[in-house]
Amino acid sequence: MNLKDQEAEEKLRGGYYTPPQIAEFLVEWGMEKNPRSILEPSCGDGSFIEALDSCSDSMDGVNFHGVELLSEEASKARRKFSKLRKKGCEGTGVTRSEFFEFIKKKRKRTLREGVDLVIGNPPYIRYQYFEHGREIAELRLKELGIKTTRHANAWLHFLAESVSIMSENGRIAMVIPAELLHITYASDLRRWLLEQLSTITIITFKKLVFPGVQQEVVLFLGEKNPRSRKKKIKLLQFGSTSELDQSVVKHVNKKAP
Repeated sequence: MNLKDQEAEEKLRGGYYTPPQIAEFLVEWGMEKNPRSILEPSCGDGSFIEALDSCSDSMDGVNFHGVELLSEEASKARRKFSKLRKKGCEGTGVTRSEFFEFIKKKRKRTLREGVDLVIGNPPYIRYQYFEHGREIAELRLKELGIKTTRHANAWLHFLAESVSIMSENGRIAMVIPAELLHITYASDLRRWLLEQLSTITIITFKKLVFPGVQQEVVLFLGEKNPRSRKKKIKLLQFGSTSELDQSVVKHVNKKAP
């Protein structure tokens, strides 16, 4: 195990930024239902905001709530968000804050009705480096009834909190480590996700999404539908991100194991 001062800066803050084709794919899928409110838990330099700008001619009546911990990255994301403002987008914009503190403050006010779409790429911070917001995050897991271990990576907390804030007919589209599918500390999260979401589609890739980073990821697409009685799970695999297409999500595929 590396000491903290030996770890790369990106690894310590969990910041591996999303390739444009993935951000656009997730945003296009998420915008199909014309959400009136959007949450991005970790904006980074604004790749998902850029995707929203590319995919939407108008953002009238849409409230965007973005959060970013690092000041420099928050400033970049704010500059990109200014284009959405010109298209009529409202909301809190990009707030420089710790995500769990932001949700705690806004849950009963700004976000009291939930959000229609959650998008993003949460930070992958190992437990020993997960400092900002960890106490609130762990308390939230207990409140949600999710059991895990103290070795849980930060992405688990981000995913759980993001699903918890979704509206009744909301969607979530995120880039999540592939360990979601198999790692022991996420076993109870998997149970909880199946309870909370009516449809889950997981997209995997044969090639690594982040070049030079030995971290396999999946695209996690989830939907809530209070009228749906059947749970649907789909697992899709592609060679690389260049093969992504919106039509594939609608195909009937065999259930994930």
